Amino acid sequence: MDKESVRIGFYGDDFSGTTATAETLTQSGVPTVIFTNPPSPSYLKRHFSPVRAVGIMGTARTLPADAIQQELAPVFDVMKSYRAPIYLYKICSTFDSSARVGNIGKAIELGLEIFSPEFVPVLAAAPKLGRHTVFGNHFAAVGDGEIFRLDRHPSMSKHPVTPMQEADLCRHLAKQTELRKGLINILDINAGPAMIDSQIDKLVSAGVPIIFFDCITNNDLNTICE
Repeated sequence: MDKESVRIGFYGDDFSGTTATAETLTQSGVPTVIFTNPPSPSYLKRHFSPVRAVGIMGTARTLPADAIQQELAPVFDVMKSYRAPIYLYKICSTFDSSARVGNIGKAIELGLEIFSPEFVPVLAAAPKLGRHTVFGNHFAAVGDGEIFRLDRHPSMSKHPVTPMQEADLCRHLAKQTELRKGLINILDINAGPAMIDSQIDKLVSAGVPIIFFDCITNNDLNTICE
């Protein structure tokens, strides 16, 4: 690829998540710009040639499931034209979603159709924010630092729109898509990148298109990304 081309294209399913992602990328030394509608590659080249990451601020987190494709398909089509090596669908690290509203499964199905990746990695944890995944179950901290399993979290379990009643992320996503799901668990991650690669290969060979990753610490994040 051209060394000056876009390296990361991302869609945020709400405005705050999009801006937080852009902030993190910028602080990491990746020039980033965000839009409410996806610009063409030629527009980016003319007006934002130094940019290496392009984000689209969206509303999918609050949309009914039957409106997800209408929102995402035109955005994904333009993003694909960036020919970036990495595409990210940014969700909230509490994974709040349902079959009716903010359906992440529908987004994954559409992403698979348009981008044709070998598999879709799903990493929900954000250790810096007190969000952790262990053996597929998701946990989140409250203001005083106490950590709760998601289905017992004092606020997320009672969310007015998407109450989280299942902490097992594979089971939770199963209500949103029939696609098969796998997990790289914390023991595999602690064993290092070679083990992670081996487990990914096994799942991909078995035809599993969605792979979740456990993650507790920032060291786990680094290992997974490696």
